[in-house]
Amino acid sequence: MRRSRGALLGVVIVALALGCQSAPKGPTDEELVAGAVTAWQEALTAKDMDALMALYSENYVGQQGEGKAGVRTFLEQAAAMGYLDGLQIDTTGAETSIEEGTASVGPVVISGAMGAMNFTMKLAKEEAGWLIVGGEQQ
Repeated sequence: MRRSRGALLGVVIVALALGCQSAPKGPTDEELVAGAVTAWQEALTAKDMDALMALYSENYVGQQGEGKAGVRTFLEQAAAMGYLDGLQIDTTGAETSIEEGTASVGPVVISGAMGAMNFTMKLAKEEAGWLIVGGEQQ
């Protein structure tokens, strides 16, 4: 009996040790995309162009065909003219869809001195994480 208790205790210890070795689960793609959108929202409202541009892919193409440098120029000019002052960004009604390394988040509603607009953000999973690759105004 003593031997069987010892064997049972050994099995329990090994099982616990093996169970504790399972790899911790990282954030899901949905959580990572949501984090990227939140970081974009915070950087834009803070008018932090460096933090903002870190969220854009080098492969970004806007509706007018502008690339990442064009977005930066546009946003810097908008900030200089006061269009980003008091900016409100609402993502509460936005839905996220993720498929094969790409994501769509929308509608994102932006309002402020420049007026209001709804758009859908397009992101892609790249080596640096989920980055903005485009968007469509609605």
